[in-house]
This record gives sequence, C-alpha cells and structure tokens, in this order.
Amino acid sequence: AAFQRALPELDEVELMWRLHFLLGSLMHTAGGSHLIERMSHGRCDPADVEGTIHRLISYTGAGLRASVKETAAP
Repeated sequence: AAFQRALPELDEVELMWRLHFLLGSLMHTAGGSHLIERMSHGRCDPADVEGTIHRLISYTGAGLRASVKETAAP
C-alpha cells in the first residue's frame, strides 16, 4: 500500500513487476556478494555494507520511478 501511495502513476501490475525486480536485486546482492568481487577483480568490496546499500537504493529507486512509457511493451 505504501508503494502504491508513493507511486500512484503505476498500475497494480506494473508496480508488482517493479517490486519483483527490487526483491530479486536484494536477494542476489545478499546471496551472491562474492560475485561482484570476482567480476571486478577485487575492485568492488562486498564487505562495504554501507556502500552496497547506498548503491542498491539508488539503483532500485531509479527503477521504481522510471517513466511508465519506458516500460511499455514494443
């Protein structure tokens, strides 16, 4: 309900998809943190919890707020 109030321009189906992607990002980040270290050859530190949270909020926030037109099927 809070997401629907914050994002009234999204219909329920679109909101559910975006929340699904948000949860997937959270689960992958929490469960696969070793991958970012390997992919970046150690340049990205999964032990940097504050940095990880900051980046995840920025990334998912942008996805949640993306224009509805940008997500329309071709």
